[in-house]
Amino acid sequence: MGRVVTTDDEIDAAIEGAKTYDEVRPKAVSASYRKADDKVVVVLATGVEIAFPRKLLQGLASAKPSEIANVEVHNF
Repeated sequence: MGRVVTTDDEIDAAIEGAKTYDEVRPKAVSASYRKADDKVVVVLATGVEIAFPRKLLQGLASAKPSEIANVEVHNF
C-alpha cells in the first residue's frame, strides 16, 4: 500500500467540518424521569425531546421511581 499524505489545509477543513456537525448531531444534553406518566425524557442538543416508558429500558423495568428519579446524562 502507498503512503497517504494529508495536508494541513485538509486537516483544518476536517476539523471545521466536525465542529459544524457537532452543533447539529443528536447529542443528549439532559435527561429526567417524569413520574406522572412513568417516562424517561431525553433532551437533545437540537432541542428535540424524546420520551419513552421506563419499562422499555433494559435494566429499569423493575426499578422503583425513586431509583430513577435522578437520572443523568454522561457524554463521552
